[in-house]
Amino acid sequence: MSTVIANKKISRLQIYNVIFASLVFYVFTMLILKDEATYQEQLITESGI
Repeated sequence: MSTVIANKKISRLQIYNVIFASLVFYVFTMLILKDEATYQEQLITESGI
């Protein structure tokens, strides 16, 4: 049984780059969408200040 990726001529490095880029995009999206007040409360709570 062949997969779609196996039929294409994609290098392993390109697959890693796509995964890395999607993770970076996800992190920045979550940072933008997160409420700043809630984020500050969590930081204060976790740091124990």
